[in-house]
Amino acid sequence: RTRTHAHTHTQHGAFSRDESGNISVLPGRTCREIEEAHDGFRVQTVYMADPDNAGPDTGYYEGRGFETESGCIRRAEAVASRLAEHAAQARGTCVVVVAHGIFFSKLVTAIIGGHMKAAKHLNCAITRFDMSETGDVMLSYLNNVNHLEPYPELLPRKMGGGLV
Repeated sequence: RTRTHAHTHTQHGAFSRDESGNISVLPGRTCREIEEAHDGFRVQTVYMADPDNAGPDTGYYEGRGFETESGCIRRAEAVASRLAEHAAQARGTCVVVVAHGIFFSKLVTAIIGGHMKAAKHLNCAITRFDMSETGDVMLSYLNNVNHLEPYPELLPRKMGGGLV
C-alpha cells in the first residue's frame, strides 16, 4: 500500500519568490493531482494543515505559512516520532520516506537524537534505518548513492557530479 504524507515536504514549504525577493506561499499540488500523477498513491488528508476541511482538491500545503528552520525541525521530530510509533505497532513492515535533502537532514538528526548535532543528507541519496518495536535505531547506511553510478551527472558535485 502506497501513501503520501504532507509532512515530508522540504523546508520553507511551497512558495515562490518574485524578482524583488517577495515570497508568496503556495497551496502545493492537490491530493487529486498527486494521485493522478502517481498511480497507486493515496494522500492521507489527516496530515494536511486543516484535515477536517481537506478534500481531493486541497493543496498539500494549503493553510500554512512560510516555514522557519525551527518549524522544520519540529516537523521532522514529529515525523520521527510517528515513524517510531509505527515501528512499535507494525513489526516487520517497511516504510520508505522520500523527501528533499534539507528536510531529510533534519529527519535524520531527529531519528538519531542527541547522538549527533546535525546531519547533512545529499539530494537523491538513500539512507536506511532499522527501527525496533522497543525504540532501538540502527543506522545501516547514510547517503548511499550507488544507484546513481550509471548517471554520473546526477551525483553530488563533491563526488564529481552536477547536483548540489
